[in-house]
This record gives sequence, structure tokens and C-alpha cells, in this order.
Amino acid sequence: AEAAEAPAAVLAGIWRDVFGVEEIGPDDDFWDLGGNSLYAIRIGTLARERGLPGVALRQLYLTPTLGALSEALARGV
Repeated sequence: AEAAEAPAAVLAGIWRDVFGVEEIGPDDDFWDLGGNSLYAIRIGTLARERGLPGVALRQLYLTPTLGALSEALARGV
């Protein structure tokens, strides 16, 4: 089940789904991948649906890479 997966793995799966890419890594940047406010909303919604805290657009500005965002969510920031 997805809830048993590490948050970083769940978040990586969400980014793969949203951006339509097969490979995603911790250094991939939300904005460099073509992220926008609609993608941010979708990521936040999918995160909540998959048992993670929601992700606000502000959070993507502060921690735009997948790795940094995963760490922030793990710390509850």
C-alpha cells in the first residue's frame, strides 16, 4: 500500500504522475520541470490523498527540489 511507502517515494510518484515523466530524482526542480500553480495544486491534492501533508505553493518556492521538499515534509515544515 502507498501509505507504507517512504514519503519521499510517494512524493516522487506524485511528481512522475503530474509531470508525465518516468525518471525523477531528488535534485529535480519543480520550476525547471515546468511547474506552475495548477501543478502545485494537483501535487498538494495528490499528496493528501496518498497520506502525506498537503503541499502549498509557498512550500514549492522555499523547497523547489524533490529532495528538499521531501525533507521538509518529513520534518513537518
